[in-house]
Amino acid sequence: MKWRNLIFLVMLSMFTLMSCKDKEREVEEIEPEEQAEAFEEDLEEVRRDDGIVVQVESDPELSTFATGLNAWNLGEEMNDEQGPFTIFAPDNNAYSTLYRDQGQEVLQVNNDAIVQYHIVKGEMTAEQLRQEVQNANGTYKLKTLAGEELTVRLEGDKLVLEGATGDKANITSSSTSEQGVIHIIDKVLLPSDLEVEITAEK
Repeated sequence: MKWRNLIFLVMLSMFTLMSCKDKEREVEEIEPEEQAEAFEEDLEEVRRDDGIVVQVESDPELSTFATGLNAWNLGEEMNDEQGPFTIFAPDNNAYSTLYRDQGQEVLQVNNDAIVQYHIVKGEMTAEQLRQEVQNANGTYKLKTLAGEELTVRLEGDKLVLEGATGDKANITSSSTSEQGVIHIIDKVLLPSDLEVEITAEK
């Protein structure tokens, strides 16, 4: 009888151990799927909350900029920054001019830096920009997510942006969303380090 009890206990222990290992394997197998689902849920939440990105995507004149914005790691970067944001979004004609002057390779190599150079932390409406320019005696600087600055000026009644390379862009229209402001501009502005790369390639 003792031997039977001992054998029974050994078998029970082995069964329990195997069950635990099976559960561990199930957890290990499910975990990557759960992580992927969690990532997708987080990204969708960012998209739902991030009305400014949805608004960019819904404007057909900003489709090229929207493509670049989505190629950038939106779910991670913009969620970490926690808005609001001011986006200076070049229209499709602005990108056509960039392609003609620099070639499409400039975006293929430098898309993230270009996109971030057109985004500023904080909410700045057109009226606020005008006021800041006046308060700063005609020149107001904005630090972008790329780490470099954009310069804002008034030329007559028009708000004009100047990039690090000296190129200028006019703000043609503006709109607001729950997470910031979108200013549509008529030129793609390039950070200074991109100018060095482009010049070297030429």
